[in-house]
Amino acid sequence: MATPTRTYPSSRADRLTDVVFDLGHVLVDWDPRYVYRERFGGDTQAMEAFLAEVCSPAWHHTVDRGRPWDEALAERIERFPEHAEHIRAYREHWPGMFAGDLPESVRVLRSLHSAGLRLHALSNYPAEPVGFLYERFDWMTLFEHVIISGRLGIAKPEPGIYAHLLDTIERPASRCLFIDDREDNIAAARAAGLDAVHFTAGAQLAAALTARGLLAEAYQGNDSPLL
Repeated sequence: MATPTRTYPSSRADRLTDVVFDLGHVLVDWDPRYVYRERFGGDTQAMEAFLAEVCSPAWHHTVDRGRPWDEALAERIERFPEHAEHIRAYREHWPGMFAGDLPESVRVLRSLHSAGLRLHALSNYPAEPVGFLYERFDWMTLFEHVIISGRLGIAKPEPGIYAHLLDTIERPASRCLFIDDREDNIAAARAAGLDAVHFTAGAQLAAALTARGLLAEAYQGNDSPLL
């Protein structure tokens, strides 16, 4: 069955006033492999096993939900003592996991800011290293609100974090657009009543925002203007 074409208001003032960005894989290029490739001496199989079984996504998610780093690391070291140094490196070399920002996405962010949209961030991110984001990325100051899961004790895609977002920014869900790279987070946002874009690339994001009347024109290539 064909998916119905979604239509959007001709003027963004009719509906969307606030845009909420995820950070990792949307605005920033984050990957623990940037640290562990060197630490494992290029042994990709060993590195992938470590990131799947020791410092796994599920383990990392507990830190994103507010588990203290010291507790999380100690538990892993007790369970996998042979990997103690690699486990400690997950926290000690946190900045090295960031290759930089994603320029096309940042260009979209700046264009939305220039156009007068209210901007916010909603990120699954540990509570402790938030200051690093502001030190590394000057565009963090464009956000009116930055909601960090680790400081709340809940994380996407839990419904409560979307309710907290709406309470914090004081906007109804119908006025908000949410951007994230994970389909489960997108589904949860839509269930909470937000419009949402599943991010795959900067050009795709620009096209989706143009369709909603939030950008003057979509990318035609990496160097095309937005607004």
